[in-house]
Amino acid sequence: MTANASEIHRSPPHEVDRSTARNVRFYATHSTDLLNQRLEQLESEVPIESVIHRNGSILTIAGLILFLIRRQRWWILPLTMATLQLQFSSTNRGPLVTFLRRRGFRSQGEIEAEKMSLRALRGDFSAVGELADPIARARKCLELFL
Repeated sequence: MTANASEIHRSPPHEVDRSTARNVRFYATHSTDLLNQRLEQLESEVPIESVIHRNGSILTIAGLILFLIRRQRWWILPLTMATLQLQFSSTNRGPLVTFLRRRGFRSQGEIEAEKMSLRALRGDFSAVGELADPIARARKCLELFL
């Protein structure tokens, strides 16, 4: 676990990169069965993009329906959601992203990077097969996929 931070972090959300790196290092020293279980968990993990688009659409529709029925200030909800979704689609940042990241959501790219790293550790790719040290294998996987 001597990898320095500049080797691991390439994308802006450093806390998520650290979490992914920590996961990969942890699973580098464990059995293939545990790797397979984690890969199954990653398959069902919902990316932050899906949460923002799906829930934003639901809240926009609900706000419009409530506005049409009640004629109150419900138009603020769809306007706010559209603004937050536009901000996310152009910058991948904003208060909504910060809120969701604090609750553990990660981007599709981050989930894919962890999946590919774990698959490499499992032996699916020859790129790290020649490395005997599990930590060196984990570091190599992170270099390749993060």
